[in-house]
Amino acid sequence: MPVFVLAENYSTYCSYIQRDHSHVGDSIKLIQIYDKLYRFAVKKSVFDSGDDSFGKAINHPLGQIVEMLIVSLWPDKPTRGGLLPEDLKKRLDAILCEDSESSMMGKCIMASKVVPLHYLDNVWVNSQLRPLFAEPIETSIGIWISYLYSGRLSPDFISDFSEELFAVLNKGDNFQDTAQNKLYQIIAIIGLDYSESFPEEKIQNILATCPIEALFHVVNYLRRRLDHPSTGSEAWDEYVWPFIERYWTITGDRYSSRISGEFAKIIIGSGTEFSNRFQNLITYLGSMDEYYGLCISILKAVDEESIALKDFPELLDLLEILVKDSSSTSSYDYKLVRECTDKIIVKNPRIKERSSYLNINEILLKKGFNVGDGLKP
Repeated sequence: MPVFVLAENYSTYCSYIQRDHSHVGDSIKLIQIYDKLYRFAVKKSVFDSGDDSFGKAINHPLGQIVEMLIVSLWPDKPTRGGLLPEDLKKRLDAILCEDSESSMMGKCIMASKVVPLHYLDNVWVNSQLRPLFAEPIETSIGIWISYLYSGRLSPDFISDFSEELFAVLNKGDNFQDTAQNKLYQIIAIIGLDYSESFPEEKIQNILATCPIEALFHVVNYLRRRLDHPSTGSEAWDEYVWPFIERYWTITGDRYSSRISGEFAKIIIGSGTEFSNRFQNLITYLGSMDEYYGLCISILKAVDEESIALKDFPELLDLLEILVKDSSSTSSYDYKLVRECTDKIIVKNPRIKERSSYLNINEILLKKGFNVGDGLKP
């Protein structure tokens, strides 16, 4: 195929080769195609598409041919410390030596694959790619955003990149939206799955100083991890509760309504373990400003009796904590709370004299919701 035709159709052709590169012949032929395309790709401008560095890279000619080269020359049976093929290493080194906007697109693709690259050739990655992650956040943010596209981790990667990870986890306010969320989730993943590779005091320090929004994403990840269908019943005792005990030293003004809501959802979703989790997490609960999602979860648990009747008194205690100092102005929120209390009492009338029920009832009466107002026909 003439080189000018390849250059004009690089995107389709690169995707074709990645799916099956056998039709181009051996690796020598593949390298020749890459070298021809490289001369065109390196001259292409980078179009501004916001802060998504990986999005720019994967849509840029250089990013696409680097992706093609890595995928196509990747060993069929990669082994830890097996080394990158020399032809691949030589061309990646050439891009790393460049200092241009287009070369950054190739570097971003490498950053998105840093963990598998590190598995195959940690010596090369530590000497060639790690310096990109170690630069000040103002210049390395594109590299980190590209890495976060996959956000993969491994014990060896965490061990070798611990300084860089610790530094960037304290710079979360430099990231936006999805990348920021993924960055904060890494705190939870490291603490849950790779604690032996990352000093305990560093995770505690991150949680003690990071933005409150980061804490929400950490607890949200813990809850979703527990809710995942593949997660066994032993997950809470084996790693989620130990994570909270070991790292969650935050108190007072480091809480928010959203964080409290996530802890409450962890309790409500625990089924027969409701009482144990409530006692574990009661000190981490506080008032909430919005109850819709939480009340829906409570109503479902009560209807399906996934929470045992014997635990209904503590379910009322949980509701009281969430409601008593709330600043919610939504009448619908309070109507849902009334619906929860009404259904709980219908199921277990003997707890009508419990102080938490009486206190909630007083709050709801002041808001104009009488007993029975929450029951649906």
